[in-house]
Amino acid sequence: MNEIVIAKTYDLKDGDIKKVLVGKKKILLVRIKGAFHAVGGWCTHQRAPLEEGILVGERLFCPWHQACFNP
Repeated sequence: MNEIVIAKTYDLKDGDIKKVLVGKKKILLVRIKGAFHAVGGWCTHQRAPLEEGILVGERLFCPWHQACFNP
């Protein structure tokens, strides 16, 4: 398996969302309570850009229609 460095741990503080590109795929890195999570960059309902969403606690809300995602 190949590894790709996409960010440094100090790039994200708790509650941060960071958009990264892996090839042509947009991925969001989210840090919650010190743990790192990676999720797809688009809302699965209306293809909204989730990096514009709001992270509340452990939930990421779509910026267009507030669909909720648990990273």
